[in-house]
Amino acid sequence: LSDDQGWRVEIKKYPLLTEKSGWRKFNNHDRGCLNLAKKENNPDYLLPQKRLKVVEGDTLYGGFYTQEDVREIVSYAAERGIDVIPEIDMPGHFSAAILAYPELSCFNKASWGHTFSAPICPGKDKTVEFCQDIFTEIFELFPYQYVHMGADEVEKDNWIKCPNCQKRIRQEKLKDEKELQSWFVREMKKFFDQNGKKLIGWDEIIEGGLPEGATVMWWRTWSRNAVQTATSKGSEVILAPNSHYYFDYQQDYSPLQKLYEFNPVPEGLSPEQKKLPIGVQANHWADWIPSFHRLPFMSVPRLLALSAVAWRQDSVRRCEAFYHRLILHF
Repeated sequence: LSDDQGWRVEIKKYPLLTEKSGWRKFNNHDRGCLNLAKKENNPDYLLPQKRLKVVEGDTLYGGFYTQEDVREIVSYAAERGIDVIPEIDMPGHFSAAILAYPELSCFNKASWGHTFSAPICPGKDKTVEFCQDIFTEIFELFPYQYVHMGADEVEKDNWIKCPNCQKRIRQEKLKDEKELQSWFVREMKKFFDQNGKKLIGWDEIIEGGLPEGATVMWWRTWSRNAVQTATSKGSEVILAPNSHYYFDYQQDYSPLQKLYEFNPVPEGLSPEQKKLPIGVQANHWADWIPSFHRLPFMSVPRLLALSAVAWRQDSVRRCEAFYHRLILHF
């Protein structure tokens, strides 16, 4: 529901998040899609007109879910046995919010590092309070146990130069900026725990020290030991490796045969560790998919392949459990 490109959910305490950060100018990807729509005569590449508005001569793209929208979606899904799990990404991928509230950053402005956007400043108490305020409203909208706080791709250059961050490192007796990120995640997890929620974070939350009881979402295929490390510490894991399960990637990158043959559970896990992967997930980063009509084209039939793999893994676990019960019974 939030990323560098935009803020997509109403937070009543901080209205600028949607008034200002819910809209942006066209980026290179938007222009590429519009060019494809013209070149291939395919309207599925067009940005929906209802997501465009003109402000001071500029055409802006965006929009957001009101809290009433969210309640309607959650209710609709619940009637069909579906839990809707929100993600608010922090401390990185937060530049849309920083544009509206620049005091959240180390140097009071939104900026970009070598690869990723500059994150929020965990050295400021008010920044931590801001993040907790956001989740207070998110918790009320989504009545489920799990909530995702992101924590991926955090470029820490500003933290090295920031007096507030360095003061926090000294006060909390942390080794470095990686441990500062873990400190922030732990602080948020305490807040989640107090509100009866279970924290999910991308596999970067392992770096600097994995908070006890956090659920890890493994996405970085190149981080080969992430599942082994997380499960060795007793943490649940959701398997979403980008090599296979990023469905916003073109189909020739992850064709059906590749998906059906893939076992998402890494080898080398102990029997106890094998109990901790709780499911698989395919990601559709919607800012890369210009229209709803383009979405099913990207999803089907890969989503069916993912479901078959998920069912197969669950069936194996249930059969193994049944087998062990038979052994014990006899």
